[in-house]
Amino acid sequence: MGMNFAEAVVYSFCWLLIFVIGFKLFKKQEIKPIIWKAVIVYFVGKFAFSLNYPIEQQAIHFALIPLGVIAIYLFFSKRPNFNTYLTFAWFGFFSNYLFLVGTLLIIPLYSLLYDKNDIHTYMAHSENIEILSIHPSANDNIAVRTSILEQVKAAKEQPVNTDWYYESVGDDRVEVERFPYILANIAPKWGSQAKATIYVEKDGKGLLIASPTKHLYYRLDESILQEVTANEEE
Repeated sequence: MGMNFAEAVVYSFCWLLIFVIGFKLFKKQEIKPIIWKAVIVYFVGKFAFSLNYPIEQQAIHFALIPLGVIAIYLFFSKRPNFNTYLTFAWFGFFSNYLFLVGTLLIIPLYSLLYDKNDIHTYMAHSENIEILSIHPSANDNIAVRTSILEQVKAAKEQPVNTDWYYESVGDDRVEVERFPYILANIAPKWGSQAKATIYVEKDGKGLLIASPTKHLYYRLDESILQEVTANEEE
């Protein structure tokens, strides 16, 4: 899964801030370090023992022990200008907290830009959209109407009971599957990277959005499916 727009904005800002702070640290040094060495020391200093905690699919890393700084101190403490380079190692370690704050900011920023409870976040663009059968009870002579994205605009969210999903998906013994189709080649809103499987109800009027974190169920006024004749298939 690629980086979403909120992550791109926040992390770009973090790296810009690191560049600015690093440049100021460089200017303050009485004995100027070699730039490429200072950059390497910075990245080594970033290595740390961290506590990791996932929040809203974001991995939060809380740096505790500066392993990179310790390694530099143990192996290079007798080198000339060691203290100058040690400054950049500590800068690398503490920059982990800048990214920690940035990661925490991504969550509200993403929610501001993309509503995870909105069907349009998951269904915004389509190219060569297809309907795929996932159960023997599905009708093979079915296609998706070209007006699907217009129809989705009038979709109404309703409560959904997902017991059917855990009981019947992949079970060929179920004679009639409530959601025997899934949509393919349909893209989410630009920059959201919102991944979901979109199940289509047998009557074509129900859509189940199954994302990694939630299930959303929508009903449409008209079916998004249409039967395809043999001539149309050719």
